[in-house]
This record gives sequence, structure tokens and C-alpha cells, in this order.
Amino acid sequence: MKKLHSLVLLFICFKAQAQNIPITVLQGKAPYEPLPMAQVMVLPANTFLQTDVAGNVLLEVPTLPVTIVTAYSGFVSDTTLVTTHKPVVIKLKALVQLPEATVKAGREALGLSTMKPLNTEVITQKELMKAACCNLSESFETNPTVTVNYTDAVSGAKEIQMLGLSGIYTQMLTENIPAMRGLGQTFGLNYIPGSWMESIQITKGVGPVSNGFESLTGAINVEFKKPEESGRAHFNLYQATTGNTEFNGIYNTKVGQNWGTMFMVHANRMQNKLDHNDDGFLDMPLVQQINAYSRWRYNNNKNMEAQFGVKAILDERNGGQLKFSDDDKGTTQAYGTQVKTQRFEAYSKTGYVFTNREFTSVGWQNHVTYHKAVSFFGLKNYDGLQKSLYSNLMFQSYIGTSEHQYKAGVSFMLDDFDEKYNEPQTQYERNQTYMVPGAFIEYTFNDCDKWAVVAGVRADYHNKYGAFYTPRVNAKYNFTESLIMRISAGNSFRVANILTDNIGYMASSKILIVKDDLKPERGWNEGVNLTYKFETFKRASSLSVDYYQTQFVNQVIADPFSDASYIQFYNLNGTSKSKSAQIAYNVALFEFLDLRVAYRLDDVNVTYQKVGNIQKPLVSRHKGLINIAYHSLNEKWRFDFTVQYDGPKRLTNTHSHDENAVNPNAKSPAYVMVLAQFTKVFKKFEVYAGGENLTNYTQHNPIISASNPFDSSFDATDIWGPIMGIRAYAGVRIDIK
Repeated sequence: MKKLHSLVLLFICFKAQAQNIPITVLQGKAPYEPLPMAQVMVLPANTFLQTDVAGNVLLEVPTLPVTIVTAYSGFVSDTTLVTTHKPVVIKLKALVQLPEATVKAGREALGLSTMKPLNTEVITQKELMKAACCNLSESFETNPTVTVNYTDAVSGAKEIQMLGLSGIYTQMLTENIPAMRGLGQTFGLNYIPGSWMESIQITKGVGPVSNGFESLTGAINVEFKKPEESGRAHFNLYQATTGNTEFNGIYNTKVGQNWGTMFMVHANRMQNKLDHNDDGFLDMPLVQQINAYSRWRYNNNKNMEAQFGVKAILDERNGGQLKFSDDDKGTTQAYGTQVKTQRFEAYSKTGYVFTNREFTSVGWQNHVTYHKAVSFFGLKNYDGLQKSLYSNLMFQSYIGTSEHQYKAGVSFMLDDFDEKYNEPQTQYERNQTYMVPGAFIEYTFNDCDKWAVVAGVRADYHNKYGAFYTPRVNAKYNFTESLIMRISAGNSFRVANILTDNIGYMASSKILIVKDDLKPERGWNEGVNLTYKFETFKRASSLSVDYYQTQFVNQVIADPFSDASYIQFYNLNGTSKSKSAQIAYNVALFEFLDLRVAYRLDDVNVTYQKVGNIQKPLVSRHKGLINIAYHSLNEKWRFDFTVQYDGPKRLTNTHSHDENAVNPNAKSPAYVMVLAQFTKVFKKFEVYAGGENLTNYTQHNPIISASNPFDSSFDATDIWGPIMGIRAYAGVRIDIK
């Protein structure tokens, strides 16, 4: 069961309370089918909950009576006074009642809330299963907000783009704890298996200060499956025609009255050597990964809840020329790449609710990480070690009435880096320990009718860069129950990790040069969103329109233009600005057919020392998406079809991909990608099969000078399109209740 926690505990990922009241939400006409993902607001606490696939949610309050407001798109909202601890059944009436009509509710694949002040999309299990979703990087194929690209043509590293900017400016969280920071960002998208995820929450613009100071363009929070809300076991086996084999297993059990535990394992193996364009290089790196996660959860069913877990990842990736062998390492006989990673994590979260004061609680989060990477790219060698600690203590209460709430806390972050990079022409080392203690306060106003505002400020002290302040505000106004406007504004602070932020540049002959004493990256983000939920042909629809602008006060520039032989790193001297506009339309065309159409315009310009202010390379100005989702009336068959449009991008290399002629204004062509998947559901398992890049469109020569990889013109970083052609896959999912 998926629950959206109250604003009191939204950012500390726990709930603890004294009374449990079962709530069931149905559509108010026989046969009274359940309404999954119905929104339940509890007054006067302004707590937000959401029903599960069976229309159920557990209402947990310290005292009675309380009032609950229940809402669902296409239905009339209901207000109910709860005075006892008996189960409550709520039947919502459809907005439009037609004679002999049967109103059915389906689980939303992409949730758009009209209650929260933050502009957040929720990717549910239904949406995740539209594709094979082997890991987090493949979870956004049907999402118009997030784009995933390869950083180079040999290592298999991926990065996301959001609001036109690299994913290093998007905060990555797992269950609202900052994760995949620093060295972990390089391959972090491959470290979270799709079968482990319960949902993904994408927040655009600056988030609340309680989550830290690093978020600039938004945040992506992954919610894992939880012990108390999952079946006994789940297994997923995946096989692709490229030779990629994956296995996922989950086992869940209850220990005594108060404890629940879950163990998850993921194994991935890809050992087929593929070279579809005969350039002598592997199209995909050879991969071996083992990933394990053990989590525990405690609830005393009164006023305290705690959870902790440990994760371990061993990952090895080998790429380069087909003829490369271990004997060629460190020589010019053949070009090869290798990245070996060891990553270990441990976390704990504890929450306590004060029973003698309503809506008052305290929570404590802790997270430690050990990340070690040993790698080489041809004659370039990079070894990195990061040891990190994150701790966040928060207190939540109210002022006068529950309309005025506040959250205050202190945090501490420690990052210990030991990096060594060397190539024949240059060397770079970073042996640095960063310590950042901080404090924050956040005020929330919610009149339960029109306005909701979350405003906060945090003050932090960096042991190398001194004190800095991070103010942020998010606000929502309801014109009607179905039409809302959101605005947000705030800034961020971030210390660049120039090697892992730009890992792709290692797969080229260019020399990495640090020209300046690099300063922290600071930027401002402002945005506005309009969300409208309505009916099209008597069926639920939604329209969302966004505009966000990001402007850097300082940015660490990785400059590939100023010198053909170097990648120069220096502080921004000029302007760097991103403007991103998006419109997305979702509609249930029929009871069994959903349609999503979206378009995004990204206008991103950066000032480089020699070429001036130009369009940022490898960022598509125009993006389009169409997704059609079909399911049979008995839910035994599902079919999903997606079309992605990617507009032209500015290239970084001063040479053409077909010839070695100088072409400083080169742009890539536009292209279309097509993906499809069908699923057959049986009683105890389901079988799925699909294909990616069904048009078989590829960037024909992704590697410049592939025949001479140790030449000065070698470059595998100008990746603007698909590297692989058609990839078919099949798999089976087994759930044991």
C-alpha cells in the first residue's frame, strides 16, 4: 500500500501515531468499485494520504474527532467527520451521472496532485511497468520531464537532464535521504533496480530547505518497496537479445509484533561483444553487477517508528576495442576502458510523536556511504574514494492553530575525497575533507481552501568556502478545486566534482586542464506551474503547463571549444541561463485506453571564453513524447506504445563525424525513437516482451577516429543519439502473496 505521508513527516519518511482507523474509498454506484490513489486530507492537521490499489488507507491520528476531505479526479469531493475508531467507508459520486452508465476508476500511472504546494509528479508502479525498467535510468522512457543520455560511447555511463541542465543539479534522494552524491553520480542511475522501486517522485524547481542546499533544478526521490506493504516474495527475470540477463528477487517477512524485514537482491550480466557499425569498438560495455539490500522496520503501534538498512554493490564495466585484452592495458596496442566499483551504504531513520501535543514530532535521519572506483580509459587512469556522512535532526509543531506549522532542525554533512587522475600529459589530485554543519527553519501555511505556502531558509558553514544561506519558497493557489497555480523560487549551493561530473571527457584524447581556483556553484531557480484537471468526452483528463528559469551566479565550466586539444575547467565569466517550458496533456480516451502527449522547449545558453555565449552542447532544444497505454477490460492484457522526438543538438567536437573538416557550428539531426511492450497477466505471474528503438535509428559514427584511438582527434563524447539499434527483450514477474 502506497501512502503519502503528512506534511508533518513528508521529508523524514516515517509515521508514528496512536490510533489506526481503516478508511475505504469507493465509487458511489453499484458495484461500488474501489478508487485507488484517491486523495484524503485530514483536518485540522492538513495531513495528506492516498489510497492503495484496493481503495484502502490507514488513518492514524492521536485524538478524535477529525474531519477528512476525500477527492478523486472526475468525482465530487466528500467531507466526513470521524468520531470513532470504527472502519469508515466513503462513496464518491461521479461529477457527471448518465443513465445506465457505469463509472470505473483506474489507477493513475502518473500522479499529479492538486493539493501540494510543490510541483511533483508521482511515477507509480503502473507507470514503471510500461517498460522493462531494469534500473532507474530506464524508468523515465514514458516521462516528459526527465531525459536520460549516455555521456560517451564506451563506458556506458548515463546522466539525466532536467529543465535543460545536467542531472548534477538535480538532487537524487532515496526515501528522502540525499543519495548518489559525488562519485556515486557517475553510474548511480544503474544502481537502483526497477523491481525494487515502489514509486518515483519528481519535483520541479527548488525543493524545501529541510532536504538540504544542493537542489537547483529539482529533486528525484525513489521510494523502495516496504516490508509492511509488500507480498511475501517477488521475482523478476529479464533477457534481452543483446545478451543482457538480469535477475531480481525480494523476500519479505514479519518478525514478532513490531518488526518487519525485507531482503532484495539484483544480478546483472552482459558479456556479448556487439559492434553493429563495424568500427572495432564495443557498442555496449561488458557488465557484471551484484546488488543487495537488507532493510528493517520497527513500529510500536503507539508513538514511535524506526527503520534501518544496509546496501552493497559490486560493479565492473569493460569497454573499448573488441581486440583489447588485459595485456594491452597501459600500452597503445589496443584501446580499452574499465571501471570497477565497490559501494556500501547504511542508514537509519527514527521518529517520535508527542502524544501530549497534537501534530508535534521529532525525527532523525542518518546515512553513511563508502564508494570506491578504480578505472582506466586508454592511457588515462582515474581512482576515486569517497566516504560520506549525512545526519539530519528535525522538529515539527504548530503555532496557534494547525494552519500555521513550522519545521526546524540541524544537519551535518561530511565528504572525504581521495581522487587521483593521471594521463601522459597531466595529473590531478584531490585529497579533501568537506564538513558542512547547518541549521534551517521552515514555515508552512495552509488554509485548506485556497492558499498553501512553504517558505524556509537555511544557514550552513562550509569548512573551505565559509558561510552561505539558502532561502526558498513554494506556494500554491486554488482558483477552483481543479485549477491550481504554483510558484517557486530559491537558490542552491554545490561544490563541483569536476572528474565525475564530466566522466565522459575521459573517453577522448583531450587533456583535462584546471585553469582557475574553482569556486562553489551558486544559482537561482524560479518557476510557475498551472495544473488543470477536467473531463474530455466525459473522461478524466489533466493539463499541466510549466515554465522554469535557472540562472547561475557561478558555475564551473567544462569548455571543449577554446582549444581542440584540451578540456578547460574554469569559473563562469559571463552568463549561464536555462529556460525550460513544458506542456503535458493526459486523457483516458476510453475505459481501456490512455493517452499522454507532451512537448518541451529547452533554451540553454552558456558563456565560453573564446566562443562567447552560445547554445549549450548536446542539449536538444525541442523534445516531444506520445504514449498510448491499452489494457483489456479484464486487465489480463496490457500494451504500451511510446514515440519520442529529439530535436537537433549542438555538437562539442570541432570535427565532423564523417570527415575531419573543421565544423565549429555542427549540429546533430533530429530523430524519432519508438518503444513498445505488451504484458500477459496470469493468476500468479505475468509475462512481458517488448522492444526499444524499433525504428533502428542510430548515430552511425559515434566515435571519431575509432581506427586510431590514440590519435589527437580521438573522441567518443559527442553522443547525440542512440548507439544501439533495435533491442528486443522478454521477461517474467512472479508475485507470491
